[in-house]
Amino acid sequence: MTLVLMFFTYAFLGWLLEVGFYLYKHRKFVNRGFVNGPLVPIYGLSALSLHVIVFRLFDLSTASMNGLILIVIFALISIVTSFLELIGGALLFRVFKARWWDYSNEKFNYKGFVCLKYSLMWGVMGTLLFSFVHVPYIYPNLNALALTYKRIATYFLGSYFIVDTTLTLFMLFDFRSRITLLKSRLEGLLLNTETYMESAKSTQIRYSKKALKSALYALKNNRPMAEIRDRLDVLKSYIANDSDERAKQEFGKIKSLLLKLSKSHLIKGFPNLKINLKDNQDEKKKVSDDE
Repeated sequence: MTLVLMFFTYAFLGWLLEVGFYLYKHRKFVNRGFVNGPLVPIYGLSALSLHVIVFRLFDLSTASMNGLILIVIFALISIVTSFLELIGGALLFRVFKARWWDYSNEKFNYKGFVCLKYSLMWGVMGTLLFSFVHVPYIYPNLNALALTYKRIATYFLGSYFIVDTTLTLFMLFDFRSRITLLKSRLEGLLLNTETYMESAKSTQIRYSKKALKSALYALKNNRPMAEIRDRLDVLKSYIANDSDERAKQEFGKIKSLLLKLSKSHLIKGFPNLKINLKDNQDEKKKVSDDE
């Protein structure tokens, strides 16, 4: 039960780190957790894995933190955190076709999921935390808790985490379905632009199609929702003045979808979240041609 509580402790500390860093950088509070609650599971899993591995290799209750042990801990933390980040990122991408982080612009990266710079950074930070906070303070205090308290905390936190994770999974599938629906509605409006705006001037029809293509390009290339909304605002005046009711209704549905997506926890917490909407090479070519 100590290990379970350790997982939740570091998942919460990881959430504090993510939220604090974002607050410092952007002067804005957002929930940076993967789930709805104040937890980032990958931090908890990393700490749990490292604790088990290191305590099997060294008897840290008696051994002093010499240079060799610190080097081994640094290497283990760099490797384990990078491995979990790679597996987690690849799994999320395969299941949800989405990237929560992308290191593609960093040197020595592997498919954008991990990179040398952050692996070394996690290694340094993790070594300091593990050696001077976890071993002397966090682990002994968690281990010293009475069994009754451990059971209550484990059952409560475990139940909460299962419910929260289940709700998050439903939210993720719903989020992707909304993104796909948005893409479909934009493509449908583009396909029927001339029919919906048959009374408009040719220049207005051309500009309307250009605005729709621009919004589609932004959506397919993982641009922020605010940027997609700005691109569609160019279309608003044309739809309002020179189109029939079908176009106005369809545009209203598109704007409603954008508003709901913009309020999503995922968009607020991960503004650089990338959804892969490119299903095949032909679609990629089409996006290129549109641009």
